Amino acid sequence: MNSVSRVVILLAVSWRLATGFNVLLATMGGTKSHTVPFVALGNSLKARGHNVTLLSAFPGPAANNGLREIVPPILEAYVGNYTAEWDLVGARFRNELPISPWDAMRYGWESCEALLRDETSVSSLRKPEGDPHARWDIVVVDGAFPECLLGILHGEHVPTIMLNTVALYSGSISRQGNPSPWSVTPYFGKPFTQDMNFFQSLLNVACLLTLRLMHWIMISGYLQPVLRQYLGSQLPDVRDLTTEIPLTLQNSHYTVADSVPYLANVVNVACLHCNPATQLNPDLETFLQREKLGYALVMDLAEMSIGNLREGILKVAAAHNNSYRMAAKKRSKLLRDLPISPRKLATWWVEHVAKYKGAEHLKNSARHMNVVRYYSIDVVAFYVITLISVMYGLKKLCWTTIPKSTVKRKIN
Repeated sequence: MNSVSRVVILLAVSWRLATGFNVLLATMGGTKSHTVPFVALGNSLKARGHNVTLLSAFPGPAANNGLREIVPPILEAYVGNYTAEWDLVGARFRNELPISPWDAMRYGWESCEALLRDETSVSSLRKPEGDPHARWDIVVVDGAFPECLLGILHGEHVPTIMLNTVALYSGSISRQGNPSPWSVTPYFGKPFTQDMNFFQSLLNVACLLTLRLMHWIMISGYLQPVLRQYLGSQLPDVRDLTTEIPLTLQNSHYTVADSVPYLANVVNVACLHCNPATQLNPDLETFLQREKLGYALVMDLAEMSIGNLREGILKVAAAHNNSYRMAAKKRSKLLRDLPISPRKLATWWVEHVAKYKGAEHLKNSARHMNVVRYYSIDVVAFYVITLISVMYGLKKLCWTTIPKSTVKRKIN
């Protein structure tokens, strides 16, 4: 390498370090809560000198925090109409599903088509500000529903990672090769824990299998055709694109959730969006000091009455031997007793992947295995068949080598 080439490379690196990375954060989530972890991550990256853009269906969260904002108008209108008649709390009281399975499925392809119809927003999604000469250094998409965004970004050759805003969803990380055994993966729509009994496990498997089937129908039957209609038939299966994501920032942690066996390509960043405690309203502060309220008591809204509500309030407001307050303090201490804060950890990983143009070293070969190979079912079947064959062969051999007359005499 001659001296001129070295100078050019040095100038390019120096310019990149001085201007920061172009970072795109993108979520297709149907509620504004999906933007909260992204805004927190964006603020941290911005403080490090990077140029951060957030795409979502909600105006305000990014712009109010000094981040560049992309709000596709057709997507914004669709999400507004889709959620207009939601009654999530009322559904809880009535012991009903918040939304029907069909509504949950159709959101995937309808919201994607709403985005695809907006050519200006799609152009800004692919290139910073739609500039054909610019490019993103890294993209962070929402792991709760990454397929549409991954399809649009396919072909841009941009390092991409996921921020799983809803850590209850394990579908995307399982495609990366992470073990998600249903025996210790409770369905988030039921009050199950990892200590399920047999009958709860039966229902849990049925729920997870139904969820997996719904996702397959939504992707294969609806979303994939919509993407290929707008982007071309050459677009690969978007589930394969999810498989190739090298890293997921998981909005969870074993101190506040279940302990599960993740690979190195999943990094727990629970409380990424948490801020230091601020002073409460004086009236509320006085009430809390007087009542000495504790942690939390889970109550069934469908069966709640004035009597058991009062009883629950008195239980968590106990001044002495309050297990709820002690549990809250313990969890809080465990979550904060970390060598690096979740926000700094997430920021470091985003910069790390951008710096090295990807993270191929984090990908696991298990991502290409089907269920049979992953759990060695084929190997177990081979050994079982071999053992049965050997036993059957030995039995036939014994009956062949022993004269029938000898057997008859022994029987007589």
